[in-house]
Amino acid sequence: MDIRRATRCCEIARRVQGVVRDVDRVARFGGEELAVTLVEQDAAAALAAAERVVAAVRGELVKAGDNFELAITTSAGVAAMPDHADNAADLVAAADAALHRAKREGRDRACLHVEKTKIAAKNSASS
Repeated sequence: MDIRRATRCCEIARRVQGVVRDVDRVARFGGEELAVTLVEQDAAAALAAAERVVAAVRGELVKAGDNFELAITTSAGVAAMPDHADNAADLVAAADAALHRAKREGRDRACLHVEKTKIAAKNSASS
């Protein structure tokens, strides 16, 4: 990752950290993705936090060079334990499914995982 791209990613992470609680954690999760871990929050609270994240990222232009600024948006997928998964791997899969839905629905939004069955139940059924 070049220095300008890294700087933009750090700026976005700073914005995200600014809208979650001190006890919550923001971490890079591959490429340009971030994961936010919320402590003791239900799905509704997690969705509200994700909507704040989307708004914060959209909020200001990001410097992309000496004379250039970018408007950046983000999409967020939200899942909660035990509503959508029983373990960390399935939780990530549920959040990823919700993220893909957010992108399909037009990006620049947060979507909650809406499957009625947990990811683990789906995975074991296909084995």
